[in-house]
Amino acid sequence: MSVIIRLKCDKCGGESSLAHHATKPNYARDNERKYGWSYDFKELIATDLCPVCNGRDLTYWTAEPF
Repeated sequence: MSVIIRLKCDKCGGESSLAHHATKPNYARDNERKYGWSYDFKELIATDLCPVCNGRDLTYWTAEPF
């Protein structure tokens, strides 16, 4: 069974432009790492951050295809 995931930033609420199919949510998260998304697990809770909120790409939301 696979999952479809679209990441949503837990800080600003922005959603990634791509949805990914994977066998586990973490595998789908790994696909977004190349675009600057990051996640952290604390106390078994995943925190997703977009490239702007984690400081990797401050132009992420102003670049195409948004």
